[in-house]
Formats: sequence, structure tokens, C-alpha cells
Amino acid sequence: MKKEFNSNFEIKLDFEKEAKNPSRLFRSFAEMIEGINDLAFFFAQSVNTSVKSNTILDDIEKGSILGKFWNALVISEDGQIDNATGSKQIEKYIEESRDETLKFIADKKSSVEDLDNLKTTISEITDEKKLAETFSYPELGLLKLAHKINTINSSTEKLNKNV
Repeated sequence: MKKEFNSNFEIKLDFEKEAKNPSRLFRSFAEMIEGINDLAFFFAQSVNTSVKSNTILDDIEKGSILGKFWNALVISEDGQIDNATGSKQIEKYIEESRDETLKFIADKKSSVEDLDNLKTTISEITDEKKLAETFSYPELGLLKLAHKINTINSSTEKLNKNV
């Protein structure tokens, strides 16, 4: 089953109009988009779903770039349990888990304890959406989650360097 939904998610990159080496901005922006898309794929795979992603650049003007995310859910019936929760719950799970992860990044958290707390928060979102009743839901891989976070962190760090 394929369902398209409009994401409420946007990334806006503000920069100095006379910035040196502007290609670093576009590289970092591209890496950030890829990292955030990978995060959505990661959460979708945990509930036997895939996400087809389309990102558009919108509102490009002097000193800023705006990227908007549009997604289509593809829900596999493999591993799905009878009387399954609707795709809306999966959509909410992906968005809320992504939002919690981006908040984790924005708060500059990085310890193993902080990462374990994030994993617990995401598990609570899963329980709240009753996804374990819908799919055979495996625990999130902590190392994979950490890798996704590091990818996004790396892209934002490059923005602060004049390289």
C-alpha cells in the first residue's frame, strides 16, 4: 500500500550574502538533507515500512535556502498483524521520532546515557502509537541511530567552518 503525505518538515539555511566558499553551504545542506532522509528511512524500516522521499528547494533568495520534505509511505504487508493500525500512526511515529532526534541534536547531547534516553523516548512513541500491535517491531539499533545522528551533526559542523 502506498500513501503520500505532506510533511510539515522544512530546513532553512541562512547565510551571509557575501559568504566565502559558498559551495560548502550547498554541500552541507545536501548532507543535512540526506542525513534527515536517512533518519526517516531508519524509523520507517523499524515498522516494516519504507519512505519514498522527495525534497524540493523552495524560496531560494539572497542569504537563505529553504528545503521542504515530501514523503510517500510504502507499507509492506510482510510482518503486518491482522487489524493493523492505519498508516496515520506510522506517519506520526516517523515524524515524532525524527523530531525527538533533531531535538537531541539541537540540544548538543552526545553521551551514551543521552542516546539511551532518546531510544527510550522513541520506544515510548512506538508504544503510544500501538505499533507493536501492528508489526513485529524490533528494538531500534542504538549504533545505527548514533550513526544517523553523527551524519547530521557532521553536516551542521561544516557550516560553522570556513573551509
